[in-house]
Amino acid sequence: MRLFPLLLLISLTTAASVAAQQNCGAPQGGVWPAGAADGGACLVGRTEAVLNEPGLRIVLPDGFRVVVAADVPRIDWSADQLSFGKDATLDVSAIPAALPKPTTPPAPGGQPSYFQPGRPGAEGGVGVNGADGRDVRIVVNKVAAGGSLWIRTDGAPGGPGGAGGPGGLAGGTRCESPSRHGANGGTGGTGGAGGRGGRTATVTIIDKSLPAGFVKKPVAGPAEGTCGPSSRPPSATGDAGIIVWGNPGCGGPGGEGGAGGPPDCSVPRRGPCHQGLFTNYFVHCGKQGATGSGGPSGAPGSLGAVVIKAP
Repeated sequence: MRLFPLLLLISLTTAASVAAQQNCGAPQGGVWPAGAADGGACLVGRTEAVLNEPGLRIVLPDGFRVVVAADVPRIDWSADQLSFGKDATLDVSAIPAALPKPTTPPAPGGQPSYFQPGRPGAEGGVGVNGADGRDVRIVVNKVAAGGSLWIRTDGAPGGPGGAGGPGGLAGGTRCESPSRHGANGGTGGTGGAGGRGGRTATVTIIDKSLPAGFVKKPVAGPAEGTCGPSSRPPSATGDAGIIVWGNPGCGGPGGEGGAGGPPDCSVPRRGPCHQGLFTNYFVHCGKQGATGSGGPSGAPGSLGAVVIKAP
């Protein structure tokens, strides 16, 4: 009884995702996708995301690519047989999207007492987490020998952190002896952390031709800090069998620090304090507050589990 090979690898390179143009459609004559040809491609919509037809054969020719549409949350296929030619691909990676940036907080309200610094700005919001790769569950009576099928499982990048809020207005100044300097505006808020990257898809393959009790859980991880779009691994060619290879999404960039708050320079430097031709009374205006620190980048996503087992 053949135990089909599976290799779980993590890509250290990046590549753009390939979009398929034509919908895969329904099975015809017990075969899916109908009319698939070498080097072709098709798009899995919500209808094709669930396949459960008695006697169904899933046949992917040489170089054929199956790409999952953005609105499909998961793949759940049951078939009699799964076969694939050389260099076939099932791409269940999350589709990267422009994620909204959190709204910048307003400046603190009110004003401190005389000669007091402005209040610090609020911290920026945390970015939106990236989408996870779409999970896969395939149940088959048999996986045909030969060929190579790459199941691409990338997560999407996280969104940017929000900008820190501006610092608050400094407290006012007044005539005092000896003369005093006015306070500075408040420090800008720290930028928000970027959103977490999406995890790679979980993949479960149940092969009824495997011996009872068989369970295999391949475990592998990327080099530390590795994330972003993956490209086809060199080993996913020829008759390599099923290869699961994907990267988690990168964390989003941290938000920029908020602008420093303004000083209160509303009192003229000498005017109200002038008591003669010569005077030691002056009003010294403060300075703009310091810009806040940028926020940290988000963490990369995690790795989804991969399991091959008997029923």
